[in-house]
Amino acid sequence: FIVCAVSGQKLTDVSRQALPLVAICLVVLALVALAPAISLALPQAMLPVR
Repeated sequence: FIVCAVSGQKLTDVSRQALPLVAICLVVLALVALAPAISLALPQAMLPVR
């Protein structure tokens, strides 16, 4: 919203430009949140292989 007010562009244009950044941030947050679960699940998945 601040960027929209400063640049004077339409909110839709700003949101379209920001969507990729927001998507990347969400993916990174998801990976960080799932990292502990994945790190705990991988050893359990490896054990039966032995």
